[in-house]
Parts: sequence; C-alpha cells; structure tokens
Amino acid sequence: MTKLILSISSDIGVAAANHWIDGGFKVAGTYRTCSPDIKELKKRGARLFKCDFSDIESIETSSKKILDCMQDWSTLLVLPGTMTPISNFENTDIDMWQSCIELNFINPLRMVHSLLPLRKKECPNGQEALIMFSAGGGVQSAPVSTSSYTTSKIALIKFAEILDAEIADLRVLIFGPGWVRTKIHNEALNSKESGEAVYWRTIEAFEKNKFTDMRMILNFFDWAEEQNKNIVGGRNFSIPDDQWGTKDLENALIENMDMYRLRRLHNNFPRIDS
Repeated sequence: MTKLILSISSDIGVAAANHWIDGGFKVAGTYRTCSPDIKELKKRGARLFKCDFSDIESIETSSKKILDCMQDWSTLLVLPGTMTPISNFENTDIDMWQSCIELNFINPLRMVHSLLPLRKKECPNGQEALIMFSAGGGVQSAPVSTSSYTTSKIALIKFAEILDAEIADLRVLIFGPGWVRTKIHNEALNSKESGEAVYWRTIEAFEKNKFTDMRMILNFFDWAEEQNKNIVGGRNFSIPDDQWGTKDLENALIENMDMYRLRRLHNNFPRIDS
C-alpha cells in the first residue's frame, strides 16, 4: 500500500514518511524545496514530486505526474499550510489574505480532486481509503491576527465532513495536532509588529515547551487508519486533548453522529414570541 503525503517536506510530513517506511509501506509525496530531509527520504525509497501549492500550474503538473506514476494510494495525508499574513484583517494586504486562503484550503483540494480516482478500493485492513487533513487552532475561540489561516482551516473542517458524506468508499477526517515544534512557528516569531498577540503566544509555547510530541501524532495516524468510517469519518479530532484509542470514545462517536463535527449548539433554546 502507498501512503501519499502532500507537503512531505513539512515536519509532520517527514516524521510520518519515515514512520511508514519503517513499517514497510511505500511512501510518496510532494515537496516545494529540496532539503536534507528530502534527500534522505529519496535514499529510503520515497517517490517524490516537486510542487508549489501557491502555483496552480505547478499543482496541475505535479498531479499529472502522480497520476502517471502511481497505481493507487491507501492513505492521503494533506499538510500544506501557512499562517502568513499574520495581522488584523483591517491592516492586512487583502491579496496576501486571499493567497493564504488559497494555499491552506483551495489549492490543496485541487490536487485532492485530481487524486481521488487513485484511491485504493480494497485495503488489506478491510477499511476504505483514508484522507487526513490538518486543522489549526481557533475553532473554539477567536484568535486575532490570523483570520485568513483560521478561516481556511474552519472551511476545511466542514469540507472534510461533506467529502466523507459524499463518497461511501472513502474515510475523511481532520485532526488538530496542537502546538507542534515545526517550521511554521517561524512565521509567528517574525510577526511581532503586525501580530503581537500571536508572537507572544508562540514565545510562551516555547518557554513552557507546550508542544505535542511527534510520537503522539504518529500514534494517532496508526489508530485512525484502523477505525471504521462511522467512528472517524467526517470528524475533527484534537490529538492532544481527545481520548482517541479508547473504547469509551469510539462508542460515544457511534452513538452521537454530531460529535466532533462543526455544529451550532443550543438550537433547542426556545423562541418566545410576544
């Protein structure tokens, strides 16, 4: 089985690729720039395709190469992302704001759309093929200075539920990894003037070492791959906070189809007409 990672050069992508190669799986993925990690993955047998997710032509070219070279995939891990611009909406460059939405939400889905026909119809574990998207913070609050990033991730949460509902022979989930020690935080650390609140939240995370261990993320991937569609399909999981891996949570998810989905609460609050 082939595990396909969009943005394999990201820190989570590199960790997942090595984890799956260690497990005896074939791994393929996209990368934007060559790095020591990419060179090492090539040595380990990963099939890699250069792709810039800010460029539609690059996406289409890479998609065609993947379609021509690969037979199928059992897991598709979608990781492209940026927090830039980090600034309050009123003060931001609107073109940069739109570009952030496109890179985090629209453009990766162009490739996902192209790759859907390659999904493996019968996986050895008896489950449907799996797509895992990466969410971000802000779903339960209103973080300032990251409106484009947060908005795109919330859209992705709803998209994951819709795609899972539309395609019966596919499982689609989205996960929030929590604070992970990755390169994306450099964007926040370089935004003290334009996004002071984001800057100081990131400084605090580093000072207190408030990071999710990468091993926990990889364990979540292993767990998710073994779960039925009625447990993980269309759900938004928080890796550091949720009780995934327990029967209690699995039973609760089966009993409550709205659980871990984007919903408006308290709809039963009665209207009192005068």
